[in-house]
This record gives sequence, structure tokens and C-alpha cells, in this order.
Amino acid sequence: MKASELRSVLSKNINKDDSIFFFGKTKRSSVMILVVDDEDNLSLLFEVRSQFVKQPGEICFPGGRVEKDDGTTLVTAIRETQEELGIDKEKIELVGKLGDLVFASNHVISAYVGIVKKSDIDKGLMDKEEVEDLLIVPLEYLKTAVPDEMHYNVHARWDREVTDSLKKYRDNYHGTIIDKRRIISYDYKEHTIWGITARILEIFLKNTDVNYHK
Repeated sequence: MKASELRSVLSKNINKDDSIFFFGKTKRSSVMILVVDDEDNLSLLFEVRSQFVKQPGEICFPGGRVEKDDGTTLVTAIRETQEELGIDKEKIELVGKLGDLVFASNHVISAYVGIVKKSDIDKGLMDKEEVEDLLIVPLEYLKTAVPDEMHYNVHARWDREVTDSLKKYRDNYHGTIIDKRRIISYDYKEHTIWGITARILEIFLKNTDVNYHK
């Protein structure tokens, strides 16, 4: 390969400020943060997961895994919202993309924000196989709520016997703390919003503050 050929190939692939490299398989998902507009009284819409899916009873945003035919993460967010809630995409006013959020295990979630009129929400249209109920929480309540917070440590563990060349390094890391993670949760009535949903919510709420600067 000549220098000119190398330059041509690399110029197409590496001059991207948003390039992120992952070790291992990557899981891509999208969610839609739906702001419910009830004559300027704003709320956020969450789903209560049904008993027929993983993590039943937990609170989440509409969304799901990116499918091959979606093309973009925005298409995924809109498609999943339509499938789960039965809301026509024409009824969703897209505000923009909150960002790509990288979580443990190479899980990347693209979060979008949309506005929907309360009159366009119909529980009778939601997919009962995936959604048990809807939870609508006033935005002003969330903006003043103080989340509960806790931390835990992630320790290094070798999952098998290592090669001779690595044995001299094993004891330097085995059992050591390799990461400290934060868990937050928001309580609303009898419900608790926690985990990834709470982290996305926290980022969204920061971005609703007119004095917030990234």
C-alpha cells in the first residue's frame, strides 16, 4: 500500500470527532423521551413494563433495540414508540437528540426528545404485551425532586486460568476495584424510576435548566 492510498482510506474513517471504539459486542438501543403537553402543563411519559417482558413492573421510556432495517437510531425511537404506545409518528413533535449514552457492557442508547399532546395519548392503543400501564409525571415535580443516590464498586475477577505470560500481572489486578458506579432513583407516588432510565432522566433534566452549560 502506498502512502497516498493509506491517506485516502484513513481520511474516510478516522477524521470523525465522535468515533467511539468498543471492545467486544456492542448493543445499540434508542429511547424517546416524550414530553406530554396538556395546555402548557408539561409532564414526562414513562411506561410500566408488562409481566411478559424482561424486568416486569419497572419504569422505562418508550424504546428498544436497533433493528437492521431501521437505518438510523431516530427511526428506531419513533418505531418503538409507535409500536408500544400506538401514537402516530405525525403526532410527535421531534425536538432533537439528547445524545448517545454509553453504559456498561458496551450498551449505547440514543435518546431523543419529542412533544405530544395529551389528547393524542390513548391507553387503549398501547401494546399490552409490552406495556402494563403508563406513568405520567409532572415535569416541575421532577425538576425539584432530589434523587436517592448510592454507589458500588466493581472488582476485577479473572474468569479462567491465565497464560504464563500474563501470570505475573494477574495478582496486580485480581480483586482490585476497577470502577466505581453510581445508582440513582426518583420516587413518584408508589413508583420508583431507577437504573438506566433514571440516568437518562437526570441528563434530560439538566438540559431543561436555562443556566446549564455542557
